[in-house]
Amino acid sequence: MRLVHPAGARLEVAAPGQFHVWLNGRSLGSGEGWERPTSFLLNNVAAGELTVAVEVISPTEVPALWARIVDKADYSNEQPPATAPGSGTNSTWRWSTAERKTAIDNDPSAKEDARWFQPEFDVSTWPTVHDGGGLNEGTRLAWLSAAGQHPSVATALLEGVQQLNHDERFALRNLDQKWLAEDTVVAEPLVLAIYSALALDADERSLNHLHQVFETFPERRHLVAVALARYSQNHRRRASDWRLLVRVLPIVDDDHGREIVAALLRYPERATRARWLRESLLLGLKLGEDGGREALQLLEHWAGETIYQPDDDWPTRVAAAQAWFAQNFPNQPPPHLPAEGVAARWRYQPLLELLRTKAGDAERGREVFVKARCHLCHRCDGQGEALGPDLTALGSRLQVKEMVYATIFPSEWVSDQYTTYTVETAGGRIFTGLIGRQANDTLVVLESSGTKQYLPQRSVVRSVPQSLSIMPSDLLEPLSEQEVLDLFALLRRRNRTDN
Repeated sequence: MRLVHPAGARLEVAAPGQFHVWLNGRSLGSGEGWERPTSFLLNNVAAGELTVAVEVISPTEVPALWARIVDKADYSNEQPPATAPGSGTNSTWRWSTAERKTAIDNDPSAKEDARWFQPEFDVSTWPTVHDGGGLNEGTRLAWLSAAGQHPSVATALLEGVQQLNHDERFALRNLDQKWLAEDTVVAEPLVLAIYSALALDADERSLNHLHQVFETFPERRHLVAVALARYSQNHRRRASDWRLLVRVLPIVDDDHGREIVAALLRYPERATRARWLRESLLLGLKLGEDGGREALQLLEHWAGETIYQPDDDWPTRVAAAQAWFAQNFPNQPPPHLPAEGVAARWRYQPLLELLRTKAGDAERGREVFVKARCHLCHRCDGQGEALGPDLTALGSRLQVKEMVYATIFPSEWVSDQYTTYTVETAGGRIFTGLIGRQANDTLVVLESSGTKQYLPQRSVVRSVPQSLSIMPSDLLEPLSEQEVLDLFALLRRRNRTDN
């Protein structure tokens, strides 16, 4: 926008919802509402072109923006239109979703018209923020410190910053620690922008902070991994980072999965265990041909051999990779994406969405833990058996999506420590379940029904590991929605007292 006569000039802005306004990188203040514009005095502003940024904090269903500069050349009483939000005009700036769509439909070149602005914060209209070069360090630090109040502005600013100073690093780490300690809900793009800026800055304390977040807060693991993947593009590739990138293969997909795979291909290290070879293959299946080709390249890189031919099409590559895995690891689960039962009430994606939108009661979850017979194999908060994995404070070790996945598809990954065995005795009796040993040379076999079989060690003639878990895949089927919410509220605890 252009200011001709600075003396006594003001900027007027209206938008449906709460908004915050900046002028040439300086905060002017906040306003709210479309019916009457908020006025900001332009003190100590020189004549010339001005860059205005408006962040709408709580937009309505129909986003819109109206703004103008009023100086001695223009003291009209123009107000925002009284009709529904969607248009605003003056001699230099206008924006309207309906008008813009009509203009582009009639003339595609109108898309590049400088008069058209996006309703959200658009870094292309604020280059002094996006490149970080138009701001002094004090102003930039103030914005970063207030990232929680203005997430879109902070995200755009961080994406344009190549190097953080000491105070900025300290502020971002402290802000993240505060959010984590208070369990504050923060927009994922902002968290990723912060982690990426800390990683690309290559400061040792910041990298250690990211590793600590990865180990302590599972719900942030994929974001830390993507930040470290970006760090690996232009910085020293550290084995400690590589291990974290491998560990997130089961929980990433889409663009994050592609970034992780691209980063792992840069490392000379190879993951040779069957589980990680299978996870690289499964990620390829989830990504499809766009991204899946690189995942299968990663499988070949780790395997250290040619699995398919360079000119093979996508289906042929997948079939060859699956056949190679099945041949080399016959005791592992088949390398296919799991299928849900046709009549299953509880399915992976709907259950995950339910847990993201509704909460349960952890104390009631203790009763559901017994009703669902989890206690027959697992221990949680002091109740239950210890033959299976201890589920106490599971939220400190797994993401919610991992808990749901392991519950719906229990045979997808089973730790070597909890492998199911089929045991045959000298008398020809056969039992299948988890194995435990007692001090008096007695073998305990915990069957899927919860029954324990006590067998003298000398009577066992054969024990064969199985690829399937004894945990039933229909564990949740008898439970109501509230019971499921309560059970996962118990499992999601990060410690015994966290509710």
